[in-house]
This record gives sequence, C-alpha cells and structure tokens, in this order.
Amino acid sequence: MIANWLITTVKSIIKRTLETVGLTKSKSSPPALNQVREQDIFLISFPKSGNTWIRFLLANLMESHREITLKNINEFVPGIYQFKNEIDLIPGQRYIKSHHFHENINERVIYVYRDYRDVLISYFHYLSGHGQFKGTLSEFVKSDQKDQPFGSWKDHLTEAITYQSTNPSKMLMVSFDQLKGDPISQLKRIISFCKIIPEQPLEQIIEKCSFNNLRQVEAKYGKVHDKSEINFFRSGKSEQWKTELTQEDLDYIMTDEVLSVFNALKIKL
Repeated sequence: MIANWLITTVKSIIKRTLETVGLTKSKSSPPALNQVREQDIFLISFPKSGNTWIRFLLANLMESHREITLKNINEFVPGIYQFKNEIDLIPGQRYIKSHHFHENINERVIYVYRDYRDVLISYFHYLSGHGQFKGTLSEFVKSDQKDQPFGSWKDHLTEAITYQSTNPSKMLMVSFDQLKGDPISQLKRIISFCKIIPEQPLEQIIEKCSFNNLRQVEAKYGKVHDKSEINFFRSGKSEQWKTELTQEDLDYIMTDEVLSVFNALKIKL
C-alpha cells in the first residue's frame, strides 16, 4: 500500500512539474509572478523562433564583460517556467523569458517571430533530438504535437498582433529573419525599446552572438542539459523550408489562416 501511494505521489509531482515547464501535451499555463513591475520586459515567442538568441543579445548588451553561456543565461534573462521564485526576488528591472502572454497583465513585451515553415523544421529537430517525437518531418507537420503545449503558431501570432494593436507603445515586434538580415538596425530598435546603454560597440555584440560563436560557446561551456546529444544552437538559418519541406508539407501547412498571419506581418512567401 505504501509503495503504491509513493509511486502515485511521485507520478503526480512529475506530471505537475512537466506541466509547469511546458513539456506535457496539454496546453500549459505560465506560473504567476508575485508582482509585475512597470519596468519589467517580457521576451515572448512561439518555441524555436529566436527567443534564446535575443536573450544572448540582451545579456551581452548589459553585461558584455561577462562570458554569457547556456549555463548562466538565466542570471540575465531568466525563464519564468524554471525560475519563477528567483525572478520574484530580483530587484529593479527584470527581463523575463516566456512562451506565453500573461492573462490580465498589461506587460511590456519584446515579441520575436519567425517564418512558420522554418519554426516547424527547428521544432521537429529539437523534439526529435530529445526523444519527444518519433517520426519524419512530414509526419511532424501533420501531427498535433507541433501545436503543444503552447497552442498553434497561428493563434500565438494572432494574440501578439492583437496585443500590439491595443498596446502599441508596450510591444516591440522583432522578426528573426530581419534580425539575421540587418542585425544593426534591429538591435538598435531593441536598445531603444529597453533603454539600454550598450557596454560594447554593436558590431562586437553581434559577432559574439553569431550562431557560429554561440555553437562554440555551447561546445566549450556545455549544453542546457548535459545529457542531451544534440546542440541547442543547431542552424539558425532562414528559408530552410525551401530544401527540407515537400510541396505536400507546404500545402498542408499554409492554410488560409496561416497565410493571413504571413500577410499581416509581411513575411515573405
């Protein structure tokens, strides 16, 4: 009896933990902070859209004398899922990573978005590499798992567009592809929004946060999870979909609703 009770209790704890960090198949909810401050800035995105890249850019803008790695990035831009209690104790302005908008909170947001077709490829490799999806890329784009646990890409982006329309001064929309193509101008937009005074020339910060350099940092200092066999920084390229997705995949993905989001954000078709 005691053994059965212990097993049930452990399973319950594991389930709640996975739900909290967003690893279960049901749509998750973000932990609630004790207080959201006026100067707080949330960094929000659908998964695999460039959130971690911008976390590194922000951290290097503020603390360029430090070596920023996957092991210490949460000291600068902590994730709300794993570090809610620590975030509550941070004094002053906070930069907070999330994959959710937070209900009933009028928050300041940097929202980073990426071409859905490239998101799916990156998400597939990430989940497959961690053993969370078994199947081909074509099977993944047709599966429900691509919409878990944060809802669909279309709904996520629609929520962002709606938030920006009602809170234009509190939302900065940053395109992954534009950041890749013209990093100086996009980084200046981020600096202006956050009112950061960079410690180094922007060219040096961009070089430190290039995907080639971030892969070297990951190789030197370690991954997010030491037991993982895949790199967190895999490719970081735009328009991977042109060589990795079939026409059948594209026909399935590019619904009228998805196309409406592409058009609203002027994402190149």
